[in-house]
Amino acid sequence: MAGRTVSKYNRVYLGDSTHGVDLSCHVLDVGDLSIDFDGDPIAAYCWGVKGTLLSNATITAGPINAILSAGVAGDLHTTMTALQGRPISMGIAIGINQVPTLGDPIFVLSTDLKSYTGLESAGGMVTMNATLGGGADNTAGMKYGKAWGTILHGLAAASAANASTADIFDGGAASAAGGFMFYCLTSLDGGNVTLSIEDSADNSTYTALTGATSGALTAAGCGIVQLGTTATVRRYLRWQLALADGATTATFLIAFVRG
Repeated sequence: MAGRTVSKYNRVYLGDSTHGVDLSCHVLDVGDLSIDFDGDPIAAYCWGVKGTLLSNATITAGPINAILSAGVAGDLHTTMTALQGRPISMGIAIGINQVPTLGDPIFVLSTDLKSYTGLESAGGMVTMNATLGGGADNTAGMKYGKAWGTILHGLAAASAANASTADIFDGGAASAAGGFMFYCLTSLDGGNVTLSIEDSADNSTYTALTGATSGALTAAGCGIVQLGTTATVRRYLRWQLALADGATTATFLIAFVRG
């Protein structure tokens, strides 16, 4: 990953346990992505100046403006209407002069789809505005005050496990502050699939990164899976999948945010 880029390579993925949506080719713009730390001023009796005690980070994004279609099977207008008022997991990927792929940055947050407004025209097009949650909506249940992570598998189809030592991400060093996995499965041709992450100290021997797994998925869905805040994550990371019960192909994205 290097260099500048343009907005046409941005991508937006969101959903919950039963919906996995790629909004990318419909989105006109997304509001500011931000990580804010509120601070409470404190001072002991003998201090000459006040200090500040930082609170947990508030991670926000949006609103999202897009143009969708309506009135056809599986249309995004129907899906977004179903997600309104529900907790969602969301990733905004930044492709560096290409569609987002291995090593590119992604902004990940857990939030609520607070409101969804879709104005349908006579031709079936829908002008959409979606407002995302803020404050406690985006920190409830989250252990980490971070949002920027790295894509391990850009949204694409895969039909076999990853045994490569090239299709990996080199984090530069191991860490011992946990992190979290973001996944978004947008299609599956039957059966079930488990999406996960493996790590390695030497880019030769890989084992499952404990806790970094979606569990068995039988339909499209997005989610965030958190590790313990002191978990060791080794230097090298790679995506993994296991297809079962007749599944042969899955289309998905996997990313990881180190703690």
